[in-house]
Amino acid sequence: MKKIFWILLALFVGTRPSFADDIDHKKKARDALLASRSYNYTLNLLSEQLTADVAAKVKSPVSAVITKFTMSSNLPEEFENYSLLKIVEALAKADSKLKLIKCIECLTVNMEMHNGEVLLKKGVTDQKELDKFLTQYSANYYAELNVGLVGNSLILTMIVYSRKDNVIAYSNEIASGIYSIRDDGIIFGISIASMFVQHAGAGSLIGGQFYVGQRIARFGDVGFNFSSYTSSTVKSISGLGLMVDLNLNDMTGNYWKVGSLLITNSLGFASYRSNAQVNYSLGVKFKFGLIFHAFIEYALYQVLKFKDVEAPANQPFVIDPNKNFPQSIILGLGLDLG
Repeated sequence: MKKIFWILLALFVGTRPSFADDIDHKKKARDALLASRSYNYTLNLLSEQLTADVAAKVKSPVSAVITKFTMSSNLPEEFENYSLLKIVEALAKADSKLKLIKCIECLTVNMEMHNGEVLLKKGVTDQKELDKFLTQYSANYYAELNVGLVGNSLILTMIVYSRKDNVIAYSNEIASGIYSIRDDGIIFGISIASMFVQHAGAGSLIGGQFYVGQRIARFGDVGFNFSSYTSSTVKSISGLGLMVDLNLNDMTGNYWKVGSLLITNSLGFASYRSNAQVNYSLGVKFKFGLIFHAFIEYALYQVLKFKDVEAPANQPFVIDPNKNFPQSIILGLGLDLG
């Protein structure tokens, strides 16, 4: 029987890595969900909601020392300092009546001896310590905050107590589903646009763009784009190029509720009346929320080799085919589907 027991135990232990792999897989999935852009975007929403609620409920100036800040165990520890900073900054930037004071000593893990044993202590543990810190910061209130992850929702809880009688002066709990904004992966999108040409009589051309590429964490989008524009008097000009869009929010780590800002660059080839041209465009692209975007670009063209092409009767030579396509400004709206 003992042999059978040890054999079964060995088999059980031998299967443990697969269970561990499953745990690791779940952790990676959670970490992917909590990629910096998703977490920051959601935390910004919660901070703004908190600021609005404080503005509606707190009418007199209140200075509160943060004596406790916790996060649920299923959130990465490295988010702790950043999360607290974002909440404090949100209230400060809004010129809120409630001012939160970050007490480093209150939030630090300390060691102390008790009956010959070493104990780890974090935060304020008794009234004497509380009075000491509140006096140190000349505050009559103290605050406790918590950020938790429950399912797919991020929850921010804040309670402010009065020093005088430990009565709750303000409390709120705000929840928001985590917005899934991928840090990387395949992307594609489409837009409609109008090209305004620097040439008398050319007017504006109507067309659009399509792109496909790769999103790179903390950098932006890289890929290929295709564009085509035409009008009743100007033969179509089509282009294919390499795009490099720098996401300023990703690069700076500063995310906005309304969207994100990118500097767009594109270098490629364009075809106008069978004349191959090199074209370069530089612009600004603003993403609204998760899928919509608007952009403005300035484009330059340089002919590689001229070809004499007869103009169709319904599309006269408004623009000389033996010269570079004029400089142009492009305005557009579109969808990011990736």
